[in-house]
Amino acid sequence: MPLSDVVAIGIDQSLIGTAIAVVQDGEVLYFHGWTDKKKLQERNADLLSFFSLKAKTVQERTARIEFVADWINSVVDVWKDCYTPYVAIEGYALSRLSASASDLHELGGRIKSDLWHGRTPFRIYNPKTLKMAWTNNGAAQKEEMIECCEDLCGIDLEPFGAARDNIADAILIAQLLWLELKVKVGTGSLISLPRSVRKAFSRVTKAEPVSLLHRPFTVGAELVSPIYGNRAFGC
Repeated sequence: MPLSDVVAIGIDQSLIGTAIAVVQDGEVLYFHGWTDKKKLQERNADLLSFFSLKAKTVQERTARIEFVADWINSVVDVWKDCYTPYVAIEGYALSRLSASASDLHELGGRIKSDLWHGRTPFRIYNPKTLKMAWTNNGAAQKEEMIECCEDLCGIDLEPFGAARDNIADAILIAQLLWLELKVKVGTGSLISLPRSVRKAFSRVTKAEPVSLLHRPFTVGAELVSPIYGNRAFGC
């Protein structure tokens, strides 16, 4: 797999402001996000999209999930025209159960399903692993991640206001994925990476007993046809 044909896509999924970034060879080729804050979008018309999302009823909440997932899928499909995309998504970081948490899980499921059916290789980055890789602190705050992104990529995120943490996370996710791809195809040396990145790549937990460098990407495949038995549906 020549990396010249590959792009790394990072997705920071959220119900109030999702961001996506595309990286190749450490260069940020593209980033974009959406926000429910109209004035913020107007100040960043080229890089932020606006959509007023209400989520008080099941119908409205479902519409919000569908909107975000469709938007992400459309961006990934555009890059498929010229490159082979690999995608990394930030995993869930939730401390309590709520309707919002449930919706976020449903959004994540829909995104993964779209990538699966599109045969796009993807993986999930644990939030602690992501923070550890770039700040050497698994409990890093949003401002630390924003500062790290600005220093790494030379991008001023201040104009993006409340959307900057989503954009920073998406860019750092894509950058970490690119480093992982370089090591896996042999064009990058693990020992040359920052110690914090090496630590993140080798991290294992009870929930994730296999390190990132030994963990395969998830790729859609032909599913085995289920056997439903002799009883007809609805009977």
